[in-house]
Amino acid sequence: MSDKEILVELVNLDSTDDSAAEEFMKRHGELKKNEPAIYTLEWAQKFRKAWEWRELTQEQIERTVNRYLEDIFKVDQPTFANLGPRPALRADFMRNRWEPYPRNLLDRLALELMRSRKMLHVCENPECHRFFIKSFSRDRYCSIVCGEKMRNIGQREWAKQNREEVNRRRRKPKQRRTA
Repeated sequence: MSDKEILVELVNLDSTDDSAAEEFMKRHGELKKNEPAIYTLEWAQKFRKAWEWRELTQEQIERTVNRYLEDIFKVDQPTFANLGPRPALRADFMRNRWEPYPRNLLDRLALELMRSRKMLHVCENPECHRFFIKSFSRDRYCSIVCGEKMRNIGQREWAKQNREEVNRRRRKPKQRRTA
């Protein structure tokens, strides 16, 4: 399963259901080492907040989303007793750049969130509202099922609004009788 698919699954977790978090952890592992399931639900809420970044002001983004991401990448996990904590960034001196180095699943999902930022979307089906990552920029629905359902509704609405015009075109023109 790709990081995109795991990220979408995390964001769609029911934040009131501890068993959903435990199932997520069984399928994909811990987000961070030795972190209880309740934190999985907290991270799901934080990622949902980031998903809706277009609705936030610049100040709100800096106060929330940036802080969440900084919390994820802070150095706090010792890997070996003698070596100390492992950084989330690695230096590549010869290429003159820094590269993110994911230490765990949470790091990988945060990187995917940032990579996919412009393609994050909420399904426009009023009965669904699932979070998803668009495959194409014009995607509006999370699945073919939602897309087909909304297309059918749209066609019915159009037919209702344009019924008179459609019926007028369908009618045969009245023919005059010649005596």
